[in-house]
Amino acid sequence: MAKILTVDNDELYEKLVKDLSATETLYQSWWDRVATKYRWERVSGGSWRIDFNTCEISLV
Repeated sequence: MAKILTVDNDELYEKLVKDLSATETLYQSWWDRVATKYRWERVSGGSWRIDFNTCEISLV
């Protein structure tokens, strides 16, 4: 049975929002740990990017 995200499916929508929030928190935590471990610099307003095709990590 497929569940469709619609305006009428509040339960699924709330689960999606909760899961997305938890994933974003875990992802940010990972970035913070890696940045500390490798002593990556930080720039106000800057953000790190990963190019998964080239494995390059850059500060933009």
